[in-house]
Amino acid sequence: MAELPSSLRDVELIVLDMDGVITSEKAYWDAAGLVIRDILDSPVFLGLCPPDYTPIADLFYQRLARGDRSDWRKYLPIDLIQRCKSRGINSNWDLAYLVAGLYIAPFFSPFSSIQDAILGKPASHLHPNPSDDESKGAGNFSSQLKDNLQPIWNRLEKNVKEGQWSQFLRLHDFHLWGALMRERKRSIAPIKKIELSIMDDFHPDVRGIHLLDEINKLIDPNPSRRPTLFGRKTALWEECRDLFQQFFLGEDLYKQHYGRSFIYTPKPGLIHKEEPLHGKNKTNQSLERLQKAGYRLGIATGRPRMEIVTPLSKWDALRYFEADRIVTYDDVEKAEKILMQSGFHVTLGKPHPYAFMKSIRSDLSENDVYRLCDSSLPDRHKILIVGDAMADIWAAKKIDCPCAALLSGAMGESGRRDLESAHPDIICHDFLELTDALVKAKNRPA
Repeated sequence: MAELPSSLRDVELIVLDMDGVITSEKAYWDAAGLVIRDILDSPVFLGLCPPDYTPIADLFYQRLARGDRSDWRKYLPIDLIQRCKSRGINSNWDLAYLVAGLYIAPFFSPFSSIQDAILGKPASHLHPNPSDDESKGAGNFSSQLKDNLQPIWNRLEKNVKEGQWSQFLRLHDFHLWGALMRERKRSIAPIKKIELSIMDDFHPDVRGIHLLDEINKLIDPNPSRRPTLFGRKTALWEECRDLFQQFFLGEDLYKQHYGRSFIYTPKPGLIHKEEPLHGKNKTNQSLERLQKAGYRLGIATGRPRMEIVTPLSKWDALRYFEADRIVTYDDVEKAEKILMQSGFHVTLGKPHPYAFMKSIRSDLSENDVYRLCDSSLPDRHKILIVGDAMADIWAAKKIDCPCAALLSGAMGESGRRDLESAHPDIICHDFLELTDALVKAKNRPA
């Protein structure tokens, strides 16, 4: 059993990340895998798929019972999930967007050929598929492009002329791009580790959502002419997040939360299949032991509020957490909007420590966003931040708070070395082992 270091003996408040600590991320990874699969394979989108493509609803009900996720996550192997998490990707809809972008971006390289065709110029950097004959040439490419993209051609012209790159790629246009790719015999295969090598090419100091901007390097290596088709503030990111929410919430909760119905095939609500990482009984016993030992409990999660309150209520675990210390993505998004209104475009998702600070400083309101973004924090030694990913440790380090890293999430034993390199105060196999260490320390005679 892990031994609590003396530096953690005065801890009074424990702020927990949820996924990989209390909640299992399997349902989220399933949703991310289904988003990527849908974008790449479904005829509703790119349609770069075999003829026997199985609709998601059928796949879900046929395979969930026997736990076969190989087709769901064929573009999202666990080692790629671990690699993304080690680089600070905290949100699973960012995970889905990043990985989908790694597959999609090479189709637009070099982008100057598409720009020239849209503007009616001779293609300067035509990038035909190796199987294409040279006789097809630039003229044929321009003709194919305009024929396939005719319904959105005027909008694309406007986007190119005005540099509106954030609006250039739209998910609901992907069936048009897919027809062009199929005509040019382009395809995607989930070849093992090919996408991991792409991740390795990104600068090691680029972390978190900034990796989403790095996808643009796959379009054109020259920064002076590289368009920003990919990134957090694009229309495509918003649409991918919405597709993720459809898969995860299912029709009823999605309509309840967003006030609109699905446009395409009904999606399973993966949230309804969630289970606590260690089972309901053991999880609640651990939370109760911590509470009885005198610890106060808070939450700092990248999930929207409904997506954490729903399962915790179902498991009867919500009662262990102080209500004003439950901080979710909704709180982060509100704070970002407040800053934006003042002209500050700041991203407050992890590894930014905002969510942890808001849980710790429950005496401050969301309107005190500037104070919550400040790293000044009294009695740091009385606070313990618990997470399973690099983003949690980096956030804790930014506010100089003690932190515990758990191996029960995506990083796992294979990611222990990465977690150790971030220097948490303690590493435990899981929340149960950490609970034992914390309760034992409280019961130890002074």
